[in-house]
Amino acid sequence: MKRKFLLIILIALGVGIKGVAMISPVDFETRFNASSLIVEGKVIQQYSFWNPAHSMIFTSNTLELSKVFKGTAPGTTIEIMTIGGIVGLDGVQASDLLNLHTGQQGVFFLNPNVIGLLAPKSGALLFDVYASMQGFIAFDPFNHSAADPFTSYPGILYDLYPKLQGAAGHAFQSIGNSGGVELPVANKSTGSITSFSPARVWGGAHFNAANNTLTIVGTGFGTNSGSAAVLFKNADDGGATTVSVNAGSTLIVSWTTTQIVVKVPQTAGTGVIQVVDNTGTLAGTSSTSLVVDFAVMTVDFGAGVSNGPEEVNLMNTNALGGYTVTYSTSTAGSGVDITSVAGQPYKDAFVRALTTHKEGTGFNVTINASTTSTQAVTNDAINVVQLDNTNTGVGVLPNGVLAVCYSYFTKCASTSLAAQKKGFDITIRNAGVSTGSVSFSTGPCPPMSTSSSNIDLETVIFHELGHACDLNHVIQTYTGTGLPQINPGAVMNFALVNGVKRSSPDYALLTGGVYAVAQSSNSYGSCGAAPGEMIPLTTIIPSTDECAAVTLGQTAIIGYPISFDLNHATSNRYTDPQATAVNTGGTTTAITNTQYYGFKTQGITNGRLAINISNYGTIPSTVQGSCSGVGVELSLYQVSSCPAGGSFPAPVAYQTFNASGPLTTITGLAANTSYLLMLDGVENTKASFVMALSSSALPLQILRFDGYENGTTNTLNWIVNKDEQVKTLSLERSSDGIHFYQIYSFLPGSETTITGSFDDQNYSSGSSLYRLAAKSSSGELSYSNTVALDRQLHTHAWISPNPGSGQVNLQVNVETATTLEMNILDIRGVILVSKSFQSLPGTNVWSLPTELLVPGVYTILLNDPVTGHKDVLKLSRQ
Repeated sequence: MKRKFLLIILIALGVGIKGVAMISPVDFETRFNASSLIVEGKVIQQYSFWNPAHSMIFTSNTLELSKVFKGTAPGTTIEIMTIGGIVGLDGVQASDLLNLHTGQQGVFFLNPNVIGLLAPKSGALLFDVYASMQGFIAFDPFNHSAADPFTSYPGILYDLYPKLQGAAGHAFQSIGNSGGVELPVANKSTGSITSFSPARVWGGAHFNAANNTLTIVGTGFGTNSGSAAVLFKNADDGGATTVSVNAGSTLIVSWTTTQIVVKVPQTAGTGVIQVVDNTGTLAGTSSTSLVVDFAVMTVDFGAGVSNGPEEVNLMNTNALGGYTVTYSTSTAGSGVDITSVAGQPYKDAFVRALTTHKEGTGFNVTINASTTSTQAVTNDAINVVQLDNTNTGVGVLPNGVLAVCYSYFTKCASTSLAAQKKGFDITIRNAGVSTGSVSFSTGPCPPMSTSSSNIDLETVIFHELGHACDLNHVIQTYTGTGLPQINPGAVMNFALVNGVKRSSPDYALLTGGVYAVAQSSNSYGSCGAAPGEMIPLTTIIPSTDECAAVTLGQTAIIGYPISFDLNHATSNRYTDPQATAVNTGGTTTAITNTQYYGFKTQGITNGRLAINISNYGTIPSTVQGSCSGVGVELSLYQVSSCPAGGSFPAPVAYQTFNASGPLTTITGLAANTSYLLMLDGVENTKASFVMALSSSALPLQILRFDGYENGTTNTLNWIVNKDEQVKTLSLERSSDGIHFYQIYSFLPGSETTITGSFDDQNYSSGSSLYRLAAKSSSGELSYSNTVALDRQLHTHAWISPNPGSGQVNLQVNVETATTLEMNILDIRGVILVSKSFQSLPGTNVWSLPTELLVPGVYTILLNDPVTGHKDVLKLSRQ
């Protein structure tokens, strides 16, 4: 199976938007003038072949010509070349380059093949499509319309033909007996699509029938024969064309005149679906859009090898868990040493994008400490990352194409064995070498810091790494009408906006990436490219990345440090607010990496909320202080529960910050009311910081709460400022950091400041954790920080150094090999980090993931499921 990928980014000039691209747009006049032959034709035959060097697979697409608009056609048919295809047990797919399928018809902008290849079967001269995807204007025969990735032509006869003939200065020349698609098509039938289910699917995920199989109900579908087909919107061009699942395809599970069950193909995108009956008549169009959440790569090696299109598995090719990429340092063919001063910005952007993929999806890719002089794009077990040059063997990148990921596949010759991804190469546009001209913002500052018309390099690489991770395109485009009021589309959307940064995972990339890297336990045979499947890395996603993980209606702790990690936060179209509900003005705002926090006010009308930010920092650190227009935006919503995604109310307050310090006090908060804070990176700023809340809107202010081991007694001390709503104060104790029990309680008087202490002599051996609980007159509870006192030297596990400010190690003694389960909890008992450790008999030492923990006391719960041994440890982070 052959396919194409397309990422498009919108060009913005000033505050307006002009065009779409990654491909970046190439105007009609440039395409017309740069092409020596412009024809109308239909793809009637395809075959794939190795080049003479056996380094790359290409596909010859035979066009049956109907018209010539420019130049002289060598005959009634010609052959055009695209990159990728299947030959035997080898396959290649190339992202962001044109791919075709039989039956497609339209106008092609052509030149003789730039690398001088001839068609192996016929010996005919091969042609290239100028500007790749943009050099094909596809026809829609049912509506007599046409479209390319940037322009729609409502009428072929009255819009497209006059434009072509006007540019040529003469009428077109008809070829053969074909009159083109201006001839009438059959009348539409009386059939219709009445419903389909499910409403959301995963394209290409044929291993997961529940999320990939679509049932279409209606009338007049005819039989599964002849010209019958199900048409999906093509995610590679944003739905400008359609993807067809034809009669007899293995993707069709069943077909009757009233119901079709079909597997959703890899290039399907969000949009309406259509059914064509066996006579070629359009039987029906859905009234609503099918939503394709994400799509993964599939490949069809043909009968006897594949049972139709099958998912491609990510493999452990380097015996380290996945793939190893190598930087090319060659400057031959006008290349760039990616490790040199000139190449450093590209290398840095690649490292940032790859790190985000690894920590978000678990995509296991290692960067080779060594480099290579290899420039050829070929299936050679060297996964090369390079800038474009004249020695790749596939020609320089076409006009408008910003980067390409070449993916290589194979499988053993049996339908019972699974397809494998052998590797990939990534080539990035090189100014002065690649055709055309495009300006990158190489980072780490976002494009808006320099020029709104620039394309963000890290966003481009992040997208291409999505293809390396076996992800295809989705259709989820931008919203808004002009910079800076633009919310970019999904990372894997065919269209992203120039002038913006999109370098954090969204729902499609995160969910699709996690699905792609998950092990399937398939069989691969002895001819496999790797010893086994990819071993997914441990991911890092903040626990409050989604509003659903936040507790609303819980009183906030005054001065309690709340950690935020927008470095690893994601966005989710199904749970995040709509782009017009972020600021109080209702204008569109980008939503790229969100995190949440909920709290409830005390019984004071017109309460005030003061917020202080500390420990603010960015990744990379140079973003802070050197990039304009970056930082964090804060939105405050008055809600009793998490709103449905895209249905948030207008925020009651909004402000931004880009450094540590106090924020503007928020006033007018309602009494005894739940609020939700949303934090998001401006221009996808990746920042971490600590937030502390205070002021009259919150009921309990802890001036002091601490304790110490006093001989055989645990002594606790406190000084509390209370609100009039606090009726009871209690001291609670826990041995595990989760279950707390009251050990002392008292009724405070009229005083607003309460000083007290308690001597606990009934504690258990080991760690004891203490907290204060305040109960209001309405029965609502709020809590202080937690104090941990340790009465035992743990013989099973311990931490060193403790207290610690840098690397902290967990040391554990076990008798047998086991998997230890560890949770790190904050003073509220909220789990901040969950991790598993593979231990061997004897002493094991691991570095704890404490980099994002703010100074304070934490509880570590360690569980050995084999022996049932549990440890509760105290960690003091300085």
